Amino acid sequence: MTTTPIYALDEYQRDYRQTLRLSRNMEQLHGSQSCPSYTRDEVYYFQDVVFLVEDTLFRVPRRNFEMESDTFGGMFTLVQPEQSTTEGSSDDDPIYLEGYSKVDFQRFLRVLLPLRIGQVDLSTSDEWISVLKLSHIWEFDTIKGLAIQALDKFDLDPVDKTVLARDYDIPGWLLLTFNAIAQRGRGLDMSDLERLGIDWVLRLARVRESVHEQPCITCRPGQGIFGTVTQAPAPSRCRPRYDFTQKIRDEFGSLIPS
Repeated sequence: MTTTPIYALDEYQRDYRQTLRLSRNMEQLHGSQSCPSYTRDEVYYFQDVVFLVEDTLFRVPRRNFEMESDTFGGMFTLVQPEQSTTEGSSDDDPIYLEGYSKVDFQRFLRVLLPLRIGQVDLSTSDEWISVLKLSHIWEFDTIKGLAIQALDKFDLDPVDKTVLARDYDIPGWLLLTFNAIAQRGRGLDMSDLERLGIDWVLRLARVRESVHEQPCITCRPGQGIFGTVTQAPAPSRCRPRYDFTQKIRDEFGSLIPS
């Protein structure tokens, strides 16, 4: 198997190549000059452009990628030098999507190219997270929106959802997930630190501590001077009912959409 030589690219074109992580040399990738054996996907192998993901070949309509993604649209318009074959034109010269999972790609195709018109047969949060990841990286904005809507229907752990919001640029999730983390009974721990980073954990710790500074309207009021009724500070047992929105906005500023 041979791979189409990499053609000269200007800075703009190189950005597209880096995003797609196309293979420079298939022989170099596999460590030998022998032709490796690849399997054609049982469902998504029918027309136009050939992609290689891990050890599986996919042949799918080029137009869907061009129209829905600026990344692929730019890649397909790159001018290639005179040569006998075009990258992606056959099993012997596929476009290699290096570093991606074939399972993620299969799930993504089930949304981009559903087997039944208007029906997407994904039912788990893990499946939709695969779609979210690839649609974000490859700039499929419409499909990313579908993944966000689908994931909103799942009861995801607030830290998990916060990590997704950070990694895949979903600021609209942060206020809700930060509030949920502040309201939970369990405090912040090393797992949260490893996943969210020290900056966000310190800010969230200050948000959580603010519960002790605020009056609790549901707790028994105290007796003030001259017989006046006062509100007691909110104890930890009131945490799940407390709305930390303003403190979150104070701590995280522009990260939280208005």
